[in-house]
Amino acid sequence: DLFPREHPGIFYGNHVKLDDPCYLYRATYMATGGAVGLGAMLRNDFFAGLPLLKSRWFDIDELLETVYVYGISRESVSVTQLKRFVDMLLSGRGFILYPGRTRSCSGLLMDYRDTVQRPGGISFFLHAVQGRDADIVVSAVPAVRNFNPVTKHTSVIFGPEQILRRGASRAEQRTFDERLIEVLGPLVEVNAVQIVSALLYLRSIHGMGEPVEIDRISGVVARVFDTTSHEYIDPE
Repeated sequence: DLFPREHPGIFYGNHVKLDDPCYLYRATYMATGGAVGLGAMLRNDFFAGLPLLKSRWFDIDELLETVYVYGISRESVSVTQLKRFVDMLLSGRGFILYPGRTRSCSGLLMDYRDTVQRPGGISFFLHAVQGRDADIVVSAVPAVRNFNPVTKHTSVIFGPEQILRRGASRAEQRTFDERLIEVLGPLVEVNAVQIVSALLYLRSIHGMGEPVEIDRISGVVARVFDTTSHEYIDPE
């Protein structure tokens, strides 16, 4: 069983589409029969500029807080904002967090843009909770959303929970955060679209601009599926 049921966890993963948190929440609910309750971390300006959702009569952020979805300021996170998530873990409830900060536009699992060059600090929350409760167990649970753009089908694949050593130094925490991203790679579900994209990309960077027959592309895709040792293959 990959899901922590006796202790809280931070469920983290790649971020490829706007509705990723909904799919991750639903997948967790289905896999555990509703036994694992989750909140979520959201940037606090996500709904800014949408008058129907942010008005004197209705505030979507206030509504989301009733289901443990809290916002943070990306550029100037406050202690009060962070404390909400630490307290959530201490109370036994986990939450969803995307350490890549925003959705990937390049196809990479983690697409760091602007001035961001490292994954978010999941270890900060784990370390803070461990410091507040000497007996608590808290973990990071990897989850990859896989989306096939042809069939429009989604799968969510979970990996084994990751535990930060109690009393870890800052250097150990940074190593832990980087390791969390590596854990996501094996959870990718390979599909034909990815293989075709990789083939065309490789031909392009090697200057192979001549036409390529569909049958040849199909043959390459078939051979990859026949020979790969990767654990997760799109059944379609």
